[in-house]
Amino acid sequence: MSLNKEKQKEIWRRASRKYRLKNMEEIRERSKKYDFKQSSKKYAQKNKEKINAKANANYHINIPQGQICIFTNCNKLATDKHHEDYSKPKEVQFLCKLHHGFTRRKNV
Repeated sequence: MSLNKEKQKEIWRRASRKYRLKNMEEIRERSKKYDFKQSSKKYAQKNKEKINAKANANYHINIPQGQICIFTNCNKLATDKHHEDYSKPKEVQFLCKLHHGFTRRKNV
C-alpha cells in the first residue's frame, strides 16, 4: 500500500474517532432505536431458500482436504462454498475467498 493511502487511512481513522467521541450519546440513541432482531427476522423471511441452502451445505458438504479453487490459474486452497442456484442446495462450487467475493458481486 502506498504511503499516501496509509496517510489517508490514518486521517479517516482519526476523523471517525473524533466524530464518535463527540457524538457518542446520539450514536447510542440511534442504536437503541434500531431493532437488530427484527431486521434479522425480516432477512430470514425474505431469504428462506438461501438460508436453508447454506445450512444444508454446511451440514452435509465438507470441503475436501487440499481442494483447490475451481477458477483457472488459481492455485489457492478452497475455503468457501458457493451456490449458483439456491434451489439445488447440495450443488456447490469450492472457491477461494478472493474468487468467492468476485462471484458474489457478479451475481448481485
